[in-house]
This record gives sequence, structure tokens and C-alpha cells, in this order.
Amino acid sequence: MLLEVGDYSCQHKDSFISIASLERIRMRILLVRPNSKIVKIPPPLGLMYLASFIRQKGFSDVKIIDARCLRLNNERLKQEIREFDPQLVGIASLHFESPEAHSIAKISKTLNIKCAVVLGGPYTSSDYFRALEDESVDYAVIGEGEESFSELIRCIKEGRGLDNLSGVAYRNNDRGSEKNRQTFWR
Repeated sequence: MLLEVGDYSCQHKDSFISIASLERIRMRILLVRPNSKIVKIPPPLGLMYLASFIRQKGFSDVKIIDARCLRLNNERLKQEIREFDPQLVGIASLHFESPEAHSIAKISKTLNIKCAVVLGGPYTSSDYFRALEDESVDYAVIGEGEESFSELIRCIKEGRGLDNLSGVAYRNNDRGSEKNRQTFWR
């Protein structure tokens, strides 16, 4: 199913949301909303917006898995991640969903140790040090993450350093976690 504005649906347990576009920058990017105990299931607007934004920035192979809507268990999620074989997995998480987010990170790294794992959302914005204690997590996007996430993906794809990238925390193996300055709107 192609995702267009206003075209989100979660009626079929076997349907996943894909965003397909013209070939510009090849990098398989998977965005995941963890399953949780939340009963109401609104569309993952944040991930949909993020997918649209990075698509506009030239990244064409983006898929969203809404594990909450589909009520996916870890085995089914692992199967979906394996089939898509992403180079980068982005996980948006509320604080109380952090165990599920870390579980997805571990699954992603177990399937492909070279896959970059990025956590974002309210959880990492409020507690990025804790998020980065997990060795399965490579980066944490802090605050409004569209620009930071897009630039992080570009840095990873091009093999550039993160020295001038704001809004991203990461583990530096010899110095613990590092946070680059966040730029706020005025």
C-alpha cells in the first residue's frame, strides 16, 4: 500500500505501510512504532511526517511498521525486519514503551550488526543517557528530530563525522555518550 496524506489504514493485520518514491538515495530505512498497552490506536503521525520529510530529502526506500496497530509480537516483528533488511532502524518511543523500543533495537542488531539503530521520541528526548546505555542503540535524536534525523542519515550514508550535527546524542566508545548542541526555534 502506498502512503499518501490522509491514506493511513490499519485494518489488515498483514498490511504494512510503505513509502515508495523515485530512486534518489538508496538506503533502506525502517521506522517502527513499538507495540504497547495503549488501547486507542491513532495513526503514527510523527513517523508518517518523518518518513515524508526524509523522502523529500532524497531517501526513497522508507518503510513504517506500526507494531502497536498490528499488535505484533517480537517474533513477527523480527520476521518483518529480516524481510526488509534495513540499513537503518528508527524507533519512536514514549517513555513507558522504552522496554519495547530496546527490544526492537536488540532484534535489529541481532539480525544485522552493521544496521544503525536510532531511538527518538519523548523517551530519548528526556533520557538519552539511559537510552544509550543499551549497546544495541547507536544514536538518540533529541527534541524535534526531522532535520537532525535527516542529516544523521546522510552522515551515516556518506560516512561523515557527527561533530557539527545538532540534536543527536551518540555513544563514543572511549568517552561514553555525547550530545551535540540542540538548536531550538525562537
